[in-house]
Amino acid sequence: MKEKGFTLMELLAVLVILGIILGITLPKVTQTLERANQDTLKENAESLLSVVKKTYLDYAGSELYFDVESPILMIDGVSQGELDYNGSLPKKGWVKVGGNGVPCIAVSDGTYCAYKVDEVEPIIVEEMDPEECIAKVCQN
Repeated sequence: MKEKGFTLMELLAVLVILGIILGITLPKVTQTLERANQDTLKENAESLLSVVKKTYLDYAGSELYFDVESPILMIDGVSQGELDYNGSLPKKGWVKVGGNGVPCIAVSDGTYCAYKVDEVEPIIVEEMDPEECIAKVCQN
């Protein structure tokens, strides 16, 4: 009588093949997820900056400051209440538009930092500690 089932060698061969497939695909999946997180942070930063710049048009010549943790809009140091923004806010950071109209943003999701320091350059996303991100950008 012949027994039905798989031999130990057959099971080991299947496990080795699955391990090889996992070893090939896991780095790509991880890389794709990291890129998606970066893109999401960049899009949120662009959207937030756009709303603050539109608000600046109503207060031209004033300095606008928005801290994503509070989230209170300050104009020339005076609280104006919450910013009219419906998007997803990053975990940490702020947006500032100086009296000269030059925007500056530094926001972080805990892993990545999205920042922009002038009107010309695009928003840059780098892996950076949140505290370093906020301290590095827009300090003048």
